[in-house]
Amino acid sequence: MQDWEEEKKTLTACETFVMKSVWNQEEDYNIQELVDAVNREYGRDYKRSTVVNFLIRLSDKGFVKIRHKGRMAFIHPLITEQEYTREMLKEQKRFWFQGKASHLVASLLEAEEIDKEERDVIRRMLNELDEDAD
Repeated sequence: MQDWEEEKKTLTACETFVMKSVWNQEEDYNIQELVDAVNREYGRDYKRSTVVNFLIRLSDKGFVKIRHKGRMAFIHPLITEQEYTREMLKEQKRFWFQGKASHLVASLLEAEEIDKEERDVIRRMLNELDEDAD
């Protein structure tokens, strides 16, 4: 993600609902489809004008591009969900966990039960990191 550190791109809670809906869609949304998706997926009751205001802010922050085709406007993400979540996790790790991944993982393990299958996946990932380091 370019210029992340310089701009500290963060989303408000409402912007997060909008972006998550944009990321969940495989193709560009038109605005009314986006309004319907946000309201349906997140139990909101946003009006079109409210979502348009969020989109303008998201565009100003560099998260989306608003493309006009005739009388329709379509929303295209400029930042992937993976890029955003990766940067947010890095920021959370630095701020809340003294920059230590082990502290972040320990907190996650304390907060939520992780089943055997998921633990096995995590072990394999750690083993692969060890192998790559050798």
